[in-house]
Amino acid sequence: MGLAAGPRAILRGVDHPSLVECRAPAAPSDGSVSQLVSAQRARYGSEAGVHRGSRRGVYAEVHFGVRSVSTLRSQLRVVAKANSQSIWTPTPQVIPRVPNRDPYSDGEITQLLALVGLQTTERRRHILDVTLHVGLGLGLTAPEMLALRKTDIARNGSAVLANLPTRVVPARARYAAGIWRAAQRTSGARLLGDHLHPTRAFESLLRELQIQPYTPALKVRRLRTTWLVDVLSDGSLTIPEFWAIAGVRTGRVLDELAPYLPTRSDYLVRAVGP
Repeated sequence: MGLAAGPRAILRGVDHPSLVECRAPAAPSDGSVSQLVSAQRARYGSEAGVHRGSRRGVYAEVHFGVRSVSTLRSQLRVVAKANSQSIWTPTPQVIPRVPNRDPYSDGEITQLLALVGLQTTERRRHILDVTLHVGLGLGLTAPEMLALRKTDIARNGSAVLANLPTRVVPARARYAAGIWRAAQRTSGARLLGDHLHPTRAFESLLRELQIQPYTPALKVRRLRTTWLVDVLSDGSLTIPEFWAIAGVRTGRVLDELAPYLPTRSDYLVRAVGP
């Protein structure tokens, strides 16, 4: 049984599959690697009901990349299990994706802000200072932070505003002075540096920073979640007003944030109105 060269291998079980051939590319210096894996013979034919001359077959497609031997062995075990005959088709186990979206507590925010002065270079101090104040004060996403320009930050009385292409975001009063200070200190056009492409992964930029092991991990998504919860906890905005400054258009965000919002003891009285 031959297989065409390439990144995928077709595992076939037809009649009496004595051998299953899996061809996978290895490292460029090693060339291609072919592995012959012994499969069940007699028991497969009797249990599956596949007889000589039958056109029935069992097919499974597996995509292989550059993998270690243990990883390849695990993949082959999954393929073998998937091709085993059973009375029913087992339900695939769904592993829920739990995003790291919990808002930072006040204590964690204090720890993160204290790290600014511990950075060894002025560049790192500026990056961390901008990231924390813009994330906590404006709730911007990572691409929005990278694209934020000095000219986007403006003052209107005591308020500091960020004029984004799609919306205007007022800074939270607690972080407004820090945002304005960071904007005035920026020498180039963009707050985080003109040499950074707006689509660059933000995590690679944060890896340059020195984060202490006793502090929480710095995640832009958590900074934004903290800002969202902070804005909603005030109870001053209607849902359309919140959507306008947050840049969201779906109620799913409210469902995700609801567990973090406070329930005030006088909510029944407040619901009556003035």
